[in-house]
Amino acid sequence: MPDLLRLLREYSVYDPGKYGFSDLTAATDAVRSGFRRIGPAAFFARPGIEQLLASPGLKYRYKTLGQEEWDTLLVVLGKPVETLTKLENRSGTDARYRERVAQRAAKPYDPRRD
Repeated sequence: MPDLLRLLREYSVYDPGKYGFSDLTAATDAVRSGFRRIGPAAFFARPGIEQLLASPGLKYRYKTLGQEEWDTLLVVLGKPVETLTKLENRSGTDARYRERVAQRAAKPYDPRRD
C-alpha cells in the first residue's frame, strides 16, 4: 500500500506538458484498482488519498473523469456515503448519486469494473 500511495503522490504533481493526461489515466486507474482490490483493509490510506485527490494535479481528473470510481473506493475505505455530492453538471440528485456509489461499493471487487 505504501507504494500505491507513493505512486498517487507522484501523479498528483504530474505535469501533463504537451502530451496531456492520457498517459496518466491508465496509471491512476491502476492505483485505484489496486486499492479497491485490497478493500477495507486499506482504510488507513483514505485520508492520504483524499488529500491527494484535492491536489491541483489530480483534482481536475478526479472531478471530471473519475469521481464516481474514486468515491466508490473512498466509501469502501470507510468514507460515509452521506458526505458525497455529485458534480452539478451531472444529471440526477445527490441522493441518487450516493445510492449508486453505495451499490457499487457493496459489490465484490471485479477487475473489469473496478
